Amino acid sequence: MALLAASIVAFASFTNTELVRDVVVLDSGVVVAATSGGVDVFDGRGRPLDTLHTEDGLPSHETYAVRRFGDQVVVATARGLAVMADNGEVSAVGRGRPWHGLPEAKVGEGMQAYLQRLLAWEARWPAAVIPAALAEDGARWAVAMVDGRLEVSLGEHLHRLSVPGMPQAVAFSGSELLIATSEALFGVDAEGRLRPVQHRLTAPFAARAAGAALEGVDATGQAFLLSAAGVRPLERLKLKDITAFAPGRTYLGVREQGVWSKAGRRLTRTGQLCGNHVTRVIQHQGRWVVGTFDRGVCWSSDAVTWRTSRRPALPSDVVYDVASVGARLFVATSHGLGVHDGRRFTHYGFGGRNPFGLEALSVLAVLPAADPEGRAAVVERRGISWLGDDASLIARERGQTEISEHFTTAAAAGPYLWLGTEDRGVLRFDGASWTVFHDGKDLPDNWVTALDAAPDGRAVVGTCQDGVAFIDPGQETLRLGHDQGLADDMVTGVALGEAPRSAFVGTLGGLSQVEGGRVVARFGPEEGLADPRVASVQRFGEVLWVGTEAGLSRALLSAPQASVVSP
Repeated sequence: MALLAASIVAFASFTNTELVRDVVVLDSGVVVAATSGGVDVFDGRGRPLDTLHTEDGLPSHETYAVRRFGDQVVVATARGLAVMADNGEVSAVGRGRPWHGLPEAKVGEGMQAYLQRLLAWEARWPAAVIPAALAEDGARWAVAMVDGRLEVSLGEHLHRLSVPGMPQAVAFSGSELLIATSEALFGVDAEGRLRPVQHRLTAPFAARAAGAALEGVDATGQAFLLSAAGVRPLERLKLKDITAFAPGRTYLGVREQGVWSKAGRRLTRTGQLCGNHVTRVIQHQGRWVVGTFDRGVCWSSDAVTWRTSRRPALPSDVVYDVASVGARLFVATSHGLGVHDGRRFTHYGFGGRNPFGLEALSVLAVLPAADPEGRAAVVERRGISWLGDDASLIARERGQTEISEHFTTAAAAGPYLWLGTEDRGVLRFDGASWTVFHDGKDLPDNWVTALDAAPDGRAVVGTCQDGVAFIDPGQETLRLGHDQGLADDMVTGVALGEAPRSAFVGTLGGLSQVEGGRVVARFGPEEGLADPRVASVQRFGEVLWVGTEAGLSRALLSAPQASVVSP
């Protein structure tokens, strides 16, 4: 009889929608916003109605632009176009190519004609083209790409230009093309010559096409209109750091603060997941704690309402690891440790308050009960600090620095502490001596990016470009890569399973499930994963957490009944 592995029932996603990239108001008064965590929808009074994710049909949580057609909406995402019908249903359209911007609809143009125009554009682009802003006027057209490159056709000639900053909007005004980027304003004349527009505004800018002009807002909240005649100042808004606004500026997107009304009332829900690039998930004192790569940590007791801790409470917003050590929460960041004692965070690290003897600024990992004596370990690039139950320093271990000073990740289970390196594979410490696992003999590559271990000495090792290796006591190492079914060879997170040579493997191409040394399933946005770019994988019993670059996904694991194998 062979027991089948646990299988994923369904993914639920948690994302941050406070970074707003575009806003529109439908004929019904409903407000629709494109955000870094999906499409946020509000009723005519500004009350939150819904947030649409990949499980609702979006190709990606990373949405960039929205265009309305009555009560229907075309959405541009990092993985293609989608249409939101007037009943809220979402369906993907097109080839799945990334879109970071959309052109304005022509006068009287219906949604189907608009989509056909977009698909015709898409069919003629090389794969590397990611549009940030587009305009079309008869035989003239212009495409601004996310890297600042421009292709402008003014009739007979195609002009290739480059501008600083992220393109926001382009529009034809008379014989000239107008361009607004996040950093500056430009015009392109009929000869294809680029000229800067003189103004007294403060970058960065948010802008959108408004007929034969560009409407924008600068960093101070000063609204303006850019036309062939130059820059004309409009009203000064109450809010600053605006990233997007609806026509008429009734509703505005404010960087890292969500959607606001012009009068200064916040529409976006507060208390949501703090960041989308999730690096770690743990439980501490009955709460879920999530570390992110750009917005610190967030706490929740129910995985629904989140509370955020960022700088200056933490040494940095870049969080590599989070650990529960007794009554204390340790947060490892790019600029030292933040330690929460139940009341507040205290900073510890190299160059400052440093009772742990740290010798490098960034802390890679904190591992509770990392040795047989139950001591915790703080790992940074030059060594390990062993801590007692009261979080005091017991010993300092240089961690075989004569072999490598480039530690990348760490794991602890049973009698072993495992360290991944950038140049020499994996180091394993048993409390007395070190064992080295390296490429050629044990691993497919020496650059280790992910690591998980079991108390019985098993480990799964993810590498930068050559898949994973399963280390099992008394057996030869098993290696798996894209050719053997992994979603991608660049591994970013691993969670070891209970059965031998079993694990969930996160990559930049999605999540793979390995059982008995064989890939049995793969998961991406089509299966409800927040994003294919996985950053971390952790398993807590029957709950699997997958941190991605576009949010946090959670799946419940079921244990199928045993299947009888004929002798």
